[in-house]
Amino acid sequence: MNDTTKEITKMQRMLHKQLPEREKWARAFEMIENGKATLISSLKRKFPQDSEKDIFIKMVRVLYKKDVSEEFLNGFEKKFREQM
Repeated sequence: MNDTTKEITKMQRMLHKQLPEREKWARAFEMIENGKATLISSLKRKFPQDSEKDIFIKMVRVLYKKDVSEEFLNGFEKKFREQM
């Protein structure tokens, strides 16, 4: 969904370009943290019975399912559970 007009989008990009580099990075990391918090919140609502460890494993699976194999994720989960 995109409800932002082309004019507003252009203005946002122009303002973003004018930000100091440090502020650009700060905003980028803030967006990453907000995305992570949203994902965790969503997983907790969907799986209220799960432990923090289970939620973390589910989060890793969501974030990396397109980048690594299921076999790799299963190995990660096994090692993670063994360490805890």
